[in-house]
Amino acid sequence: MIRIAILPVIAGLLIGSSAAAQTLTDPGAAPPSAAIEPVTADERIASLEEQVRELRTLLDDKKTKPSAVAVPKATKYPNIELNGMLHIDGGVVAQDQANIDLYGDVDNSLGFRRARIGVDGFITEHLFFRLVPDFALSGRPSFRDAYVEYRDLPGIGTIRLGESRQPFGMDAQTPASELLFLERSLSFALSPFRQTGLGFRNHNEDESVTWHGAVFGYTTDPYGNSINESGFGAAARSTAILWEDESAETLVHVGADYAYLHPADEGLRYRSVPEYTGLQRGLGASIAVMPSFVDTGFLDDATSNAFGLELAAVRGPLLVQGELVASVVELEAGDSATFRGAYAQAIYCLTGESHGYNREFGHFKRLDPKCPVSEGGCGAWELAARFSLLDLEDGPIEGGTINDLTLGVNWFLNRHTRLQFNYIHAWTDRAPVGLNEADIYASRLAVDF
Repeated sequence: MIRIAILPVIAGLLIGSSAAAQTLTDPGAAPPSAAIEPVTADERIASLEEQVRELRTLLDDKKTKPSAVAVPKATKYPNIELNGMLHIDGGVVAQDQANIDLYGDVDNSLGFRRARIGVDGFITEHLFFRLVPDFALSGRPSFRDAYVEYRDLPGIGTIRLGESRQPFGMDAQTPASELLFLERSLSFALSPFRQTGLGFRNHNEDESVTWHGAVFGYTTDPYGNSINESGFGAAARSTAILWEDESAETLVHVGADYAYLHPADEGLRYRSVPEYTGLQRGLGASIAVMPSFVDTGFLDDATSNAFGLELAAVRGPLLVQGELVASVVELEAGDSATFRGAYAQAIYCLTGESHGYNREFGHFKRLDPKCPVSEGGCGAWELAARFSLLDLEDGPIEGGTINDLTLGVNWFLNRHTRLQFNYIHAWTDRAPVGLNEADIYASRLAVDF
């Protein structure tokens, strides 16, 4: 009864206020007596409830209405990120007697191939830096990447100062986190790889063509230092995308490389393990478990001119890649020697994913599983095969020759975790033993972020 008595009073006040407002704002409006008013109490209650519903609708619309202009947040500098990499390797080596006579009985191993923790990011909008020490390799810790670079310079692109991978070879430019086999190919031994120096890189508008160049001290120690009287080097690399069809996940890559090396002090040296580095032991991690199967030794007063050609293509789940490298070495007393390396590899993804392509540095990326194990899927699985060779026998140099056949299985549990297995069969021909063979069974758990 109280509710019925009060509601007509409220309704009457609202209606009366509305009529009065209409009279004040609109001189031509009809007088309050002309307005149609609810007659009964039920009609007045229904009218009041309708007005409440309209007010609620107006309030809801006001809450959900988006802002007219979205204002992006300004990037704050320095903008620093943490990164890391952990590779735990295990390997079993089976040797024939000739191989044991030449290299000794190689131990099996289990431990850390890489253990890196680093930081990178932008100090200002264009000034970038990266610092990544490694706690598993020689030096413990030693520098893997330690550089600063200034980006977006008109007409130049990016300049970099510090220790990093030098521009020579597709295999060498592929980061350890993107490797499709446990180690790089045999021809990698002819690359200058990580040195401390000054370099630049640039590309055309759509990044289908790149060009990189660098000068550096040669050689650089595990701490990023090059200390000698006159040792230096230079390298250059250019890549191009010959064909690209994004809808078919197809891309064809070509590249050309050049490097000049003028070492000092101990001299020029080329050597290689059979595509499995194994681990390092001893104080400062100075002794490798896996010996070099081919080795020129130190070549005094020698300089080299190295040339490389690259060809690679991806089409859906299939990736093929190969390189040819030749190093022409000028020796003392006018002698010369030419060392050669090459590889061809094929990778097929059983779960259908396709390898992406890094347009800035011209190499293929690792897989990104469509159905990660953490989401109830099986991850991504791929099969890999590679044949590679390295010939360090020419002229007066008897460094030996080696051929490797490597078969692999990769399981990507997610974008940041993978398990790898490689079987490596190595044929080596080196004095004084001659032909010898070894089989290596190796695996890796790789985690990075």
